[in-house]
Amino acid sequence: MPPALNQYGIDVNDSDFGTLFGLESQLEASKTAVTTRENDVADQEVTLLGKPNAEGEVLRYKLGPTLLTGRAIESATATVQNGQWFVNPTYREGKDGIDLFNAAAAKCNAGDPICPALPGRENGALAIVLDGTVQSAPSINEASFARDQIQISGDFSEQEAKDLALVLRFGSLPLILEPQQVQTVSATLGDASIKAGIIAALLGLALVGIYLIAYYRILGVIVMIGLMLGASMLVSIVSIFGEVFTLTLSGIVGTIVSIGVSLDSSIVYFENLKEDVRRGRTIRSVAESSFTGAFSTIAKANSSSFIAALVLYVLSVGPVRGFALYLGLSTILDLILTYFFVRPATILVCRSKLGNKPGWFGINVDAPLKPIGGRRARRGSSEPAGLATDGGAS
Repeated sequence: MPPALNQYGIDVNDSDFGTLFGLESQLEASKTAVTTRENDVADQEVTLLGKPNAEGEVLRYKLGPTLLTGRAIESATATVQNGQWFVNPTYREGKDGIDLFNAAAAKCNAGDPICPALPGRENGALAIVLDGTVQSAPSINEASFARDQIQISGDFSEQEAKDLALVLRFGSLPLILEPQQVQTVSATLGDASIKAGIIAALLGLALVGIYLIAYYRILGVIVMIGLMLGASMLVSIVSIFGEVFTLTLSGIVGTIVSIGVSLDSSIVYFENLKEDVRRGRTIRSVAESSFTGAFSTIAKANSSSFIAALVLYVLSVGPVRGFALYLGLSTILDLILTYFFVRPATILVCRSKLGNKPGWFGINVDAPLKPIGGRRARRGSSEPAGLATDGGAS
């Protein structure tokens, strides 16, 4: 092969030149090789990758020793001014906070070898690094700052500014998270668990329905129809807002618990109705007034359940939030159905021909109540009840 001379008069086809060129390429590549996590030492120079930009390009950053960590930061927020997004970190006071940042800022403004000026700029830059990736590398334009007057500017989108503020806030937490347990659950097992939960809920509901119908007769049927309507409404909401109300095993548990709340609402109403009938009034006349007297207790009970569900949802995470979400939603549906279905359905049935047969409502009119005054009123007695007066009994 004929020689091919470059501008320096060296034959590039020569084998010795090829060997030398390969060694130089390896040496240059080693200088810019990305530092591994094991070799990322705080007091050493490292080379790290940045986040991909809008074009998908990933920059390499050659970084000097660490000058301060996120522990010096107290908080960080993302703000917008004139349509441009900024990040505003606030440093802690004293030598472990703003003093560390100002010391680093002074180096970047004085041309210190640790923080040299960037090409084409007068000042150096500090890199914000999280988990071995450069999140941002803003240049330092002043030698000293107040702890709450620092602003990071750039061509940030809203999401990028909020993400960087989040990195600064939570990157300051002195925590090292280590996985303690890893468990992989197959989709088949998860589906089986949900099916088992649904079967358990239906079985429990069937047993409760049998007891209610045996004890309250027609009123028990009304309650069961109300529960089925509530279940239909819940399924409809889950179907429409599937992304928010995803059905989980914890959600099923919350729904099952809410069944007890729904039954309590109806039982309070029915027991109030039975007491009024036993006092001698007809079931037709007390159907509506009994609900009016019981609704205050029903509303308070449902409010307590809803507040508990709301507190759990706000303060908890994971499966507990699913439980709280379905408990709160079911509680609201129960209150709506109690007022707009159980109440009118009970009033309608009580004022029909069935109202002449209290036994069909689980009401035993022969069971006496003890009236005020200590005497027992008996059904069918011809003796009038005595009246208490200031002068004695007549």
